Amino acid sequence: MKRIIAFIVTAAIVLCCIPMLNASAADRPELKEYGFVDCGGANIEYGIYGDMNAEALLLLPPNNGDMHCFDWSVLPELANHYKVITVSPRGTGKSDYIAEDGLSFELMSDDLIYLLDYLGVEKTRIFGFSDGGNLGLVFTVNHQERVHSLAIMGSNINPFGTKFFDQVSIIWRYLGFYLTAAFSQNTSDLIRRDIQGLMVFHPTLTFDDLKTIKVPVLNIYGEDDMMYRSHSQKITQSIEGAKEIMIEGAGHSSGFDFTDTIINPALLEFFADENSVAPETPDSAYVTTDIAEVVEMYNNAVINSRTNPPTGFNRISLGSDIDIEDIPEFITDTFASPVKRMLKENSLKTNAIPGNGALNAEDVTLAKAVTKNGITTIDLMLKSQTDPADSSHGAVSRGIGTFGSIDSALKLIDSSVVSGREDISLNYSDAVIHCKVDSNTGAIINGKWNYRLEMNFGDADLKFAFLPFTLSNVRFVFNFDITI
Repeated sequence: MKRIIAFIVTAAIVLCCIPMLNASAADRPELKEYGFVDCGGANIEYGIYGDMNAEALLLLPPNNGDMHCFDWSVLPELANHYKVITVSPRGTGKSDYIAEDGLSFELMSDDLIYLLDYLGVEKTRIFGFSDGGNLGLVFTVNHQERVHSLAIMGSNINPFGTKFFDQVSIIWRYLGFYLTAAFSQNTSDLIRRDIQGLMVFHPTLTFDDLKTIKVPVLNIYGEDDMMYRSHSQKITQSIEGAKEIMIEGAGHSSGFDFTDTIINPALLEFFADENSVAPETPDSAYVTTDIAEVVEMYNNAVINSRTNPPTGFNRISLGSDIDIEDIPEFITDTFASPVKRMLKENSLKTNAIPGNGALNAEDVTLAKAVTKNGITTIDLMLKSQTDPADSSHGAVSRGIGTFGSIDSALKLIDSSVVSGREDISLNYSDAVIHCKVDSNTGAIINGKWNYRLEMNFGDADLKFAFLPFTLSNVRFVFNFDITI
Protein backbone atom coordinates (compact mmCIF):
# COMPACT_ATOMS: atom_id res chain seq x y z
CA MET A 1 0.00 0.00 0.00
CA LYS A 2 2.84 2.38 0.88
CA ARG A 3 4.46 1.72 -2.51
CA ILE A 4 1.17 2.54 -4.26
CA ILE A 5 0.84 5.79 -2.32
CA ALA A 6 4.46 6.69 -3.06
CA PHE A 7 3.91 6.00 -6.78
CA ILE A 8 0.76 8.16 -6.87
CA VAL A 9 2.50 11.03 -5.05
CA THR A 10 5.56 10.82 -7.31
CA ALA A 11 3.37 10.75 -10.40
CA ALA A 12 1.41 13.77 -9.16
CA ILE A 13 4.61 15.74 -8.60
CA VAL A 14 5.97 14.83 -12.04
CA LEU A 15 2.69 15.76 -13.74
CA CYS A 16 2.63 19.05 -11.82
CA CYS A 17 6.15 19.88 -12.99
CA ILE A 18 5.70 18.93 -16.67
CA PRO A 19 4.30 22.36 -17.63
CA MET A 20 7.29 24.01 -15.94
CA LEU A 21 9.78 21.68 -17.65
CA ASN A 22 8.34 22.11 -21.13
CA ALA A 23 7.54 25.78 -20.85
CA SER A 24 10.71 27.03 -22.50
CA ALA A 25 13.08 25.58 -25.03
CA ALA A 26 16.05 27.49 -23.59
CA ASP A 27 18.91 25.52 -22.08
CA ARG A 28 19.56 25.67 -18.36
CA PRO A 29 22.25 28.29 -17.70
CA GLU A 30 25.59 27.54 -16.09
CA LEU A 31 25.57 27.07 -12.32
CA LYS A 32 28.04 29.72 -11.10
CA GLU A 33 27.93 28.94 -7.39
CA TYR A 34 26.51 26.09 -5.35
CA GLY A 35 26.53 25.29 -1.66
CA PHE A 36 24.77 25.16 1.66
CA VAL A 37 24.17 27.80 4.30
CA ASP A 38 23.66 27.04 7.99
CA CYS A 39 20.25 28.45 8.87
CA GLY A 40 20.17 28.05 12.64
CA GLY A 41 21.12 24.38 12.55
CA ALA A 42 19.55 23.42 9.21
CA ASN A 43 21.76 23.34 6.12
CA ILE A 44 19.87 24.86 3.19
CA GLU A 45 20.86 24.18 -0.43
CA TYR A 46 21.24 27.06 -2.88
CA GLY A 47 22.61 27.84 -6.33
CA ILE A 48 23.46 31.00 -8.26
CA TYR A 49 23.13 31.53 -12.02
CA GLY A 50 23.72 34.46 -14.37
CA ASP A 51 25.95 37.50 -13.94
CA MET A 52 27.57 37.40 -10.51
CA ASN A 53 27.98 41.19 -10.61
CA ALA A 54 24.34 41.90 -11.50
CA GLU A 55 21.54 42.73 -9.08
CA ALA A 56 20.06 39.79 -7.18
CA LEU A 57 16.81 38.01 -8.01
CA LEU A 58 15.57 35.21 -5.74
CA LEU A 59 13.39 32.39 -7.11
CA LEU A 60 11.08 30.59 -4.68
CA PRO A 61 9.72 27.18 -5.80
CA PRO A 62 6.22 25.71 -5.31
CA ASN A 63 5.18 23.17 -2.67
CA ASN A 64 7.66 20.27 -2.60
CA GLY A 65 9.78 22.00 -5.24
CA ASP A 66 13.54 22.50 -4.98
CA MET A 67 16.17 24.81 -6.46
CA HIS A 68 15.84 23.20 -9.91
CA CYS A 69 12.09 23.80 -10.37
CA PHE A 70 12.61 26.78 -12.68
CA ASP A 71 15.56 25.36 -14.63
CA TRP A 72 13.71 25.11 -17.94
CA SER A 73 11.08 27.80 -17.47
CA VAL A 74 11.88 31.32 -16.23
CA LEU A 75 15.47 30.73 -15.06
CA PRO A 76 17.26 30.78 -18.47
CA GLU A 77 15.89 34.18 -19.49
CA LEU A 78 16.13 35.79 -16.04
CA ALA A 79 19.75 34.64 -15.73
CA ASN A 80 20.56 36.77 -18.79
CA HIS A 81 19.72 39.89 -16.78
CA TYR A 82 20.24 39.14 -13.09
CA LYS A 83 22.26 37.21 -10.54
CA VAL A 84 19.58 34.57 -9.96
CA ILE A 85 19.57 32.79 -6.62
CA THR A 86 17.67 29.52 -6.36
CA VAL A 87 16.97 27.69 -3.12
CA SER A 88 15.68 24.35 -1.88
CA PRO A 89 13.43 25.05 1.13
CA ARG A 90 13.63 22.77 4.15
CA GLY A 91 12.83 19.16 3.38
CA THR A 92 13.31 19.54 -0.39
CA GLY A 93 16.31 18.87 -2.60
CA LYS A 94 19.33 18.30 -0.39
CA SER A 95 18.24 20.72 2.34
CA ASP A 96 17.89 19.55 5.91
CA TYR A 97 14.61 18.86 7.66
CA ILE A 98 14.40 19.12 11.45
CA ALA A 99 11.32 17.28 12.71
CA GLU A 100 11.25 19.21 15.99
CA ASP A 101 10.99 22.51 14.10
CA GLY A 102 8.28 21.41 11.69
CA LEU A 103 7.64 23.59 8.65
CA SER A 104 6.11 27.03 8.33
CA PHE A 105 6.53 29.99 6.02
CA GLU A 106 7.77 32.04 8.97
CA LEU A 107 10.56 29.53 9.61
CA MET A 108 11.48 29.43 5.92
CA SER A 109 11.48 33.25 5.88
CA ASP A 110 14.10 33.16 8.61
CA ASP A 111 16.10 30.73 6.46
CA LEU A 112 16.03 33.24 3.60
CA ILE A 113 17.45 35.92 5.89
CA TYR A 114 20.34 33.57 6.75
CA LEU A 115 20.86 32.94 3.03
CA LEU A 116 20.82 36.60 2.00
CA ASP A 117 23.14 37.55 4.86
CA TYR A 118 25.52 34.74 3.95
CA LEU A 119 25.61 35.86 0.30
CA GLY A 120 25.95 39.53 1.26
CA VAL A 121 22.70 40.50 -0.48
CA GLU A 122 21.16 43.54 1.16
CA LYS A 123 18.06 43.65 -1.06
CA THR A 124 16.66 41.33 -3.71
CA ARG A 125 13.92 41.05 -6.28
CA ILE A 126 11.75 37.97 -5.71
CA PHE A 127 9.65 35.74 -7.93
CA GLY A 128 7.68 32.94 -6.30
CA PHE A 129 5.22 30.45 -7.73
CA SER A 130 2.36 28.89 -5.72
CA ASP A 131 3.74 28.18 -2.23
CA GLY A 132 6.84 30.05 -3.35
CA GLY A 133 4.68 33.11 -3.90
CA ASN A 134 3.10 32.54 -0.48
CA LEU A 135 6.58 32.44 1.03
CA GLY A 136 7.43 35.62 -0.86
CA LEU A 137 4.42 37.38 0.64
CA VAL A 138 5.23 36.21 4.18
CA PHE A 139 8.87 37.20 3.73
CA THR A 140 7.92 40.64 2.42
CA VAL A 141 5.45 41.28 5.24
CA ASN A 142 8.12 40.42 7.81
CA HIS A 143 11.30 41.62 6.09
CA GLN A 144 10.36 44.11 3.41
CA GLU A 145 13.49 46.13 4.10
CA ARG A 146 15.28 43.26 2.29
CA VAL A 147 12.96 43.33 -0.75
CA HIS A 148 13.30 45.53 -3.86
CA SER A 149 10.14 44.20 -5.50
CA LEU A 150 8.02 41.05 -5.43
CA ALA A 151 6.33 39.09 -8.22
CA ILE A 152 4.04 36.19 -7.28
CA MET A 153 2.11 33.68 -9.35
CA GLY A 154 -0.78 31.42 -8.32
CA SER A 155 -0.56 32.45 -4.67
CA ASN A 156 -2.91 32.74 -1.70
CA ILE A 157 -2.66 34.29 1.74
CA ASN A 158 -4.58 31.55 3.60
CA PRO A 159 -6.07 28.10 2.82
CA PHE A 160 -9.52 29.64 2.29
CA GLY A 161 -8.23 31.22 -0.90
CA THR A 162 -8.03 27.78 -2.53
CA LYS A 163 -11.11 26.54 -4.38
CA PHE A 164 -13.21 24.12 -2.33
CA PHE A 165 -12.69 20.87 -4.23
CA ASP A 166 -8.99 21.57 -4.73
CA GLN A 167 -8.63 22.13 -0.98
CA VAL A 168 -10.57 18.94 -0.20
CA SER A 169 -8.11 17.02 -2.39
CA ILE A 170 -5.19 18.66 -0.59
CA ILE A 171 -6.61 17.77 2.83
CA TRP A 172 -7.40 14.19 1.78
CA ARG A 173 -3.82 13.70 0.57
CA TYR A 174 -2.53 15.23 3.82
CA LEU A 175 -4.55 12.77 5.93
CA GLY A 176 -2.93 9.89 4.07
CA PHE A 177 0.53 11.30 4.70
CA TYR A 178 -0.37 12.01 8.34
CA LEU A 179 -1.46 8.43 9.03
CA THR A 180 1.56 6.96 7.25
CA ALA A 181 3.93 9.17 9.25
CA ALA A 182 2.15 8.40 12.52
CA PHE A 183 2.76 4.69 12.07
CA SER A 184 6.22 4.74 10.50
CA GLN A 185 7.87 7.82 12.06
CA ASN A 186 10.28 7.69 9.11
CA THR A 187 11.89 11.00 8.26
CA SER A 188 10.76 10.81 4.63
CA ASP A 189 7.14 10.31 5.73
CA LEU A 190 7.36 13.17 8.22
CA ILE A 191 8.72 15.43 5.47
CA ARG A 192 5.86 14.56 3.09
CA ARG A 193 3.34 15.17 5.87
CA ASP A 194 4.76 18.57 6.83
CA ILE A 195 5.26 19.78 3.26
CA GLN A 196 1.68 18.84 2.41
CA GLY A 197 0.60 20.47 5.67
CA LEU A 198 1.83 23.82 4.39
CA MET A 199 -1.13 23.83 2.00
CA VAL A 200 -3.57 22.70 4.71
CA PHE A 201 -2.66 25.07 7.56
CA HIS A 202 -0.66 27.85 5.92
CA PRO A 203 -0.16 30.64 5.17
CA THR A 204 -1.88 32.58 7.92
CA LEU A 205 -1.72 36.11 6.54
CA THR A 206 -4.61 38.57 6.50
CA PHE A 207 -5.47 41.22 3.95
CA ASP A 208 -4.61 43.80 6.60
CA ASP A 209 -1.09 42.29 6.71
CA LEU A 210 -0.80 42.95 2.98
CA LYS A 211 -1.63 46.61 3.52
CA THR A 212 1.71 46.99 5.32
CA ILE A 213 3.61 46.09 2.15
CA LYS A 214 5.10 49.20 0.58
CA VAL A 215 7.36 47.62 -2.06
CA PRO A 216 6.10 47.13 -5.65
CA VAL A 217 4.21 43.87 -6.23
CA LEU A 218 3.12 42.05 -9.41
CA ASN A 219 0.41 39.40 -8.97
CA ILE A 220 0.05 36.83 -11.79
CA TYR A 221 -2.68 34.17 -11.83
CA GLY A 222 -4.43 31.91 -14.29
CA GLU A 223 -7.97 32.36 -15.57
CA ASP A 224 -8.76 28.87 -14.27
CA ASP A 225 -6.31 28.88 -11.35
CA MET A 226 -6.91 26.72 -8.28
CA MET A 227 -7.24 29.95 -6.28
CA TYR A 228 -10.56 31.80 -6.25
CA ARG A 229 -10.27 34.71 -8.68
CA SER A 230 -11.85 37.01 -6.09
CA HIS A 231 -9.10 36.01 -3.64
CA SER A 232 -6.35 36.74 -6.17
CA GLN A 233 -7.90 40.08 -7.03
CA LYS A 234 -8.21 41.05 -3.36
CA ILE A 235 -4.51 40.33 -2.88
CA THR A 236 -3.76 42.93 -5.56
CA GLN A 237 -6.29 45.41 -4.15
CA SER A 238 -4.84 45.11 -0.62
CA ILE A 239 -1.32 46.17 -1.64
CA GLU A 240 -0.88 49.82 -2.49
CA GLY A 241 0.18 50.25 -6.12
CA ALA A 242 0.22 46.50 -6.88
CA LYS A 243 -0.26 45.32 -10.47
CA GLU A 244 -1.86 42.11 -11.69
CA ILE A 245 -1.97 39.95 -14.81
CA MET A 246 -4.58 37.26 -15.41
CA ILE A 247 -3.38 34.73 -18.00
CA GLU A 248 -6.37 33.74 -20.13
CA GLY A 249 -6.67 30.00 -20.73
CA ALA A 250 -4.20 29.17 -17.95
CA GLY A 251 -4.75 27.07 -14.86
CA HIS A 252 -2.26 26.77 -12.01
CA SER A 253 0.95 25.05 -13.16
CA SER A 254 -0.16 25.30 -16.80
CA GLY A 255 0.46 29.02 -16.53
CA PHE A 256 4.05 28.15 -17.46
CA ASP A 257 2.83 27.21 -20.94
CA PHE A 258 2.93 30.97 -21.42
CA THR A 259 6.50 31.44 -20.14
CA ASP A 260 7.95 32.88 -23.36
CA THR A 261 4.88 34.83 -24.44
CA ILE A 262 3.60 36.34 -21.18
CA ILE A 263 5.51 35.46 -17.99
CA ASN A 264 9.10 36.27 -18.94
CA PRO A 265 8.24 39.55 -20.72
CA ALA A 266 6.06 40.62 -17.78
CA LEU A 267 8.73 39.79 -15.20
CA LEU A 268 11.52 41.55 -17.11
CA GLU A 269 9.40 44.66 -17.61
CA PHE A 270 8.29 44.71 -13.99
CA PHE A 271 11.72 44.14 -12.47
CA ALA A 272 13.43 46.59 -14.88
CA ASP A 273 10.89 49.35 -14.31
CA GLU A 274 12.36 52.10 -12.15
CA ASN A 275 9.04 52.16 -10.32
CA SER A 276 9.44 48.49 -9.42
CA VAL A 277 12.27 49.32 -7.05
CA ALA A 278 11.24 50.64 -3.68
CA PRO A 279 12.70 54.12 -3.26
CA GLU A 280 15.34 54.65 -0.63
CA THR A 281 14.79 57.32 1.97
CA PRO A 282 16.54 60.54 1.00
CA ASP A 283 18.60 60.44 4.15
CA SER A 284 21.25 57.78 4.57
CA ALA A 285 20.76 55.15 7.23
CA TYR A 286 21.45 56.13 10.82
CA VAL A 287 23.91 53.70 12.39
CA THR A 288 25.11 53.63 15.97
CA THR A 289 27.25 51.21 17.94
CA ASP A 290 27.10 53.19 21.16
CA ILE A 291 26.03 50.59 23.72
CA ALA A 292 24.22 52.98 26.04
CA GLU A 293 22.25 54.51 23.15
CA VAL A 294 21.27 51.15 21.65
CA VAL A 295 20.26 49.75 25.05
CA GLU A 296 18.02 52.77 25.64
CA MET A 297 16.43 52.27 22.20
CA TYR A 298 15.81 48.60 22.97
CA ASN A 299 14.33 49.23 26.44
CA ASN A 300 11.95 51.83 25.01
CA ALA A 301 10.90 49.41 22.27
CA VAL A 302 10.13 46.69 24.82
CA ILE A 303 8.00 49.09 26.86
CA ASN A 304 6.21 50.40 23.74
CA SER A 305 5.35 46.82 22.71
CA ARG A 306 3.44 45.88 25.85
CA THR A 307 0.05 47.13 24.63
CA ASN A 308 -0.24 45.09 21.42
CA PRO A 309 2.74 42.73 21.18
CA PRO A 310 3.28 40.50 18.13
CA THR A 311 2.91 36.75 18.61
CA GLY A 312 5.51 34.06 18.19
CA PHE A 313 6.93 30.88 19.65
CA ASN A 314 9.02 30.05 22.68
CA ARG A 315 11.17 27.01 21.83
CA ILE A 316 13.47 24.97 24.05
CA SER A 317 15.66 22.21 22.65
CA LEU A 318 18.42 19.92 23.86
CA GLY A 319 21.66 21.61 22.85
CA SER A 320 23.68 18.39 22.54
CA ASP A 321 23.55 14.75 23.47
CA ILE A 322 23.62 14.13 27.20
CA ASP A 323 27.09 13.09 28.34
CA ILE A 324 27.29 11.40 31.73
CA GLU A 325 30.65 10.17 32.91
CA ASP A 326 31.04 6.35 33.16
CA ILE A 327 27.53 5.74 31.78
CA PRO A 328 27.10 3.78 28.49
CA GLU A 329 25.92 5.85 25.52
CA PHE A 330 22.79 3.76 24.91
CA ILE A 331 21.58 4.58 28.42
CA THR A 332 22.11 8.31 27.99
CA ASP A 333 20.38 8.15 24.59
CA THR A 334 17.42 6.44 26.26
CA PHE A 335 17.34 9.19 28.88
CA ALA A 336 17.59 11.90 26.22
CA SER A 337 14.42 10.78 24.40
CA PRO A 338 11.92 11.66 27.15
CA VAL A 339 13.88 14.84 27.84
CA LYS A 340 13.46 15.94 24.22
CA ARG A 341 9.77 15.08 24.36
CA MET A 342 9.25 17.16 27.50
CA LEU A 343 11.14 20.09 26.03
CA LYS A 344 8.89 20.03 22.98
CA GLU A 345 5.86 20.18 25.27
CA ASN A 346 7.41 23.20 27.00
CA SER A 347 7.77 25.04 23.67
CA LEU A 348 4.68 27.20 23.48
CA LYS A 349 3.10 30.04 21.57
CA THR A 350 3.77 33.40 23.19
CA ASN A 351 2.93 37.05 22.73
CA ALA A 352 5.22 38.34 25.48
CA ILE A 353 8.24 40.40 24.48
CA PRO A 354 11.22 38.95 26.42
CA GLY A 355 12.77 41.01 29.19
CA ASN A 356 11.23 43.87 31.10
CA GLY A 357 12.78 46.92 29.50
CA ALA A 358 15.35 47.27 32.26
CA LEU A 359 18.53 46.16 30.46
CA ASN A 360 21.70 47.97 31.58
CA ALA A 361 24.50 49.15 29.33
CA GLU A 362 26.86 47.15 31.56
CA ASP A 363 24.97 43.97 30.59
CA VAL A 364 26.01 44.29 26.93
CA THR A 365 29.28 43.46 25.17
CA LEU A 366 28.34 44.46 21.59
CA ALA A 367 25.53 46.60 20.23
CA LYS A 368 24.39 48.00 16.89
CA ALA A 369 21.29 49.81 15.68
CA VAL A 370 20.53 50.71 12.06
CA THR A 371 17.57 52.96 11.19
CA LYS A 372 16.51 52.96 7.55
CA ASN A 373 13.21 53.14 5.64
CA GLY A 374 11.23 53.54 8.85
CA ILE A 375 12.65 50.41 10.48
CA THR A 376 15.26 50.24 13.24
CA THR A 377 17.18 46.96 13.45
CA ILE A 378 18.72 46.32 16.86
CA ASP A 379 21.40 43.73 17.62
CA LEU A 380 22.70 43.11 21.14
CA MET A 381 25.13 40.57 22.58
CA LEU A 382 24.75 40.07 26.32
CA LYS A 383 27.25 39.08 28.98
CA SER A 384 27.08 35.56 30.39
CA GLN A 385 25.29 34.95 33.66
CA THR A 386 25.95 32.24 36.23
CA ASP A 387 23.48 31.45 39.00
CA PRO A 388 25.19 29.39 41.73
CA ALA A 389 22.00 29.51 43.77
CA ASP A 390 18.40 30.61 43.29
CA SER A 391 18.84 33.93 41.54
CA SER A 392 17.09 35.92 38.86
CA HIS A 393 19.57 38.79 38.65
CA GLY A 394 21.96 39.24 35.77
CA ALA A 395 22.41 40.40 32.19
CA VAL A 396 20.41 37.58 30.60
CA SER A 397 17.63 37.89 33.18
CA ARG A 398 17.19 41.58 32.44
CA GLY A 399 17.58 41.29 28.67
CA ILE A 400 15.65 38.10 27.88
CA GLY A 401 14.53 36.42 31.07
CA THR A 402 15.79 33.25 32.71
CA PHE A 403 14.19 30.44 34.69
CA GLY A 404 14.90 32.35 37.89
CA SER A 405 15.78 29.37 40.06
CA ILE A 406 17.29 25.92 39.92
CA ASP A 407 13.93 24.36 40.75
CA SER A 408 12.27 26.11 37.80
CA ALA A 409 15.03 24.99 35.45
CA LEU A 410 14.82 21.38 36.63
CA LYS A 411 11.12 21.31 35.76
CA LEU A 412 12.31 21.27 32.14
CA ILE A 413 13.33 17.65 32.64
CA ASP A 414 10.59 16.84 35.14
CA SER A 415 13.11 16.68 37.98
CA SER A 416 13.54 18.08 41.48
CA VAL A 417 16.40 18.38 43.97
CA VAL A 418 16.66 15.95 46.87
CA SER A 419 20.09 17.05 48.09
CA GLY A 420 23.25 18.73 46.82
CA ARG A 421 21.61 21.96 45.70
CA GLU A 422 24.86 23.82 46.43
CA ASP A 423 26.63 21.71 43.78
CA ILE A 424 24.21 22.73 41.01
CA SER A 425 24.72 25.85 38.91
CA LEU A 426 23.02 27.42 35.92
CA ASN A 427 25.13 29.17 33.30
CA TYR A 428 23.45 31.35 30.65
CA SER A 429 25.69 32.21 27.70
CA ASP A 430 25.68 33.12 23.98
CA ALA A 431 22.75 35.44 24.66
CA VAL A 432 21.78 37.45 21.57
CA ILE A 433 18.91 39.82 20.80
CA HIS A 434 17.95 40.69 17.22
CA CYS A 435 14.76 42.66 16.63
CA LYS A 436 13.15 45.14 14.29
CA VAL A 437 11.34 48.23 15.56
CA ASP A 438 8.80 50.39 13.77
CA SER A 439 10.35 53.86 13.90
CA ASN A 440 6.93 55.50 13.93
CA THR A 441 5.31 53.58 16.80
CA GLY A 442 8.52 52.63 18.58
CA ALA A 443 7.16 49.08 18.99
CA ILE A 444 8.87 45.81 18.12
CA ILE A 445 7.64 44.24 14.85
CA ASN A 446 9.53 40.96 15.05
CA GLY A 447 12.69 39.51 16.47
CA LYS A 448 14.73 36.64 17.87
CA TRP A 449 15.99 36.15 21.41
CA ASN A 450 18.42 33.29 22.03
CA TYR A 451 20.63 31.92 24.74
CA ARG A 452 22.32 28.71 25.79
CA LEU A 453 21.64 27.25 29.23
CA GLU A 454 24.12 24.88 30.87
CA MET A 455 22.92 22.97 33.94
CA ASN A 456 26.01 21.76 35.79
CA PHE A 457 25.76 19.09 38.48
CA GLY A 458 28.71 18.51 40.80
CA ASP A 459 27.30 15.86 43.11
CA ALA A 460 23.53 15.99 43.55
CA ASP A 461 20.62 13.67 44.26
CA LEU A 462 17.55 14.28 42.09
CA LYS A 463 14.20 12.80 41.29
CA PHE A 464 13.34 12.27 37.65
CA ALA A 465 9.56 11.91 37.59
CA PHE A 466 9.25 9.62 40.65
CA LEU A 467 12.62 7.87 40.25
CA PRO A 468 15.57 8.90 42.49
CA PHE A 469 19.03 9.11 40.91
CA THR A 470 22.42 10.69 41.57
CA LEU A 471 24.32 12.92 39.14
CA SER A 472 28.05 13.54 39.48
CA ASN A 473 29.98 15.85 37.14
CA VAL A 474 27.16 15.98 34.60
CA ARG A 475 26.26 18.81 32.25
CA PHE A 476 22.98 19.35 30.40
CA VAL A 477 22.92 21.93 27.58
CA PHE A 478 19.68 23.53 26.37
CA ASN A 479 19.01 26.05 23.60
CA PHE A 480 16.39 28.64 24.44
CA ASP A 481 14.86 30.52 21.51
CA ILE A 482 12.00 32.96 21.18
CA THR A 483 10.90 33.99 17.69
CA ILE A 484 8.27 36.69 17.36
